[in-house]
Amino acid sequence: VTVAIPGEIAPLHSEAPDVALELLSSGTTGPPKRIPIAWHTLEAALGSAHGTALFGSEAPALSGLDLSPAISGLSLGNIGGVYMMLPSVLIGQPIVMLDRFSVEPWVRAVRLYLPEILSVQPAGLRMILDAKVPPEDIASLTTIVSGASKLDPDLQDRFEQHYGIRVFGAYGAT
Repeated sequence: VTVAIPGEIAPLHSEAPDVALELLSSGTTGPPKRIPIAWHTLEAALGSAHGTALFGSEAPALSGLDLSPAISGLSLGNIGGVYMMLPSVLIGQPIVMLDRFSVEPWVRAVRLYLPEILSVQPAGLRMILDAKVPPEDIASLTTIVSGASKLDPDLQDRFEQHYGIRVFGAYGAT
């Protein structure tokens, strides 16, 4: 589905068969621009999601696995949200979609589903620290991938030291 706002966002332009999807740039240097994401780029990124080959002969047998839901407060309008969502769809993993990142619903979902790895934006990491979430409430987590903006090394250190959860920065342009 493509929604164009006349005069602000260009309609979908690519009809090239090698383009899987188009995402809008942030618009920080001018009007948002559509960035084509090729199938091979999407496949390479998704094929190595969470360290698991999802395509080809290296793909694991995933049927019958008891997969805890992925939990996301990331926008599907940016590459982080897309790259978080699509691997889950590909392997049939349930997804808990938060309306937006908010500490209390996120913590409730983590306590309920006990995930080991999640994506949280740097602002979300700061919100978790500021809310003084007890470490035992998110103790199932071993890893957080943080993107959508630059991860401040001091924030990363404080979060890792307080919670004992490894945080990996995954910031990059669309």
